[in-house]
Amino acid sequence: MNKYRINTDFGKDQLLLSLPDTYKKQNKNMFDLNYDLIKKEIESETCEEHGLHPELIKTDEGFGIKACCEPFREKMVEKSGTMIEEETKKILDEMMKDLFKE
Repeated sequence: MNKYRINTDFGKDQLLLSLPDTYKKQNKNMFDLNYDLIKKEIESETCEEHGLHPELIKTDEGFGIKACCEPFREKMVEKSGTMIEEETKKILDEMMKDLFKE
């Protein structure tokens, strides 16, 4: 099961990743993901075919990725999803560590 939903209304050349609405409502403001780190990492990548960089755009619902071609965009979506999972795991690990301190 995909943990992210793809919003096709975001734009033809863009792809929006965000957590499901039910998850966001239950855990609003629970995570403070480092979007600057994710943005820097994604935008440093270069398309092997076209030599262009993707653009990560933060939105109210998550973020969008603009890329020069579909294969490169899919690669960046996969990479950003992995980075979000890693950042979320770090946050959860820290929260659990703090929880058991008390």
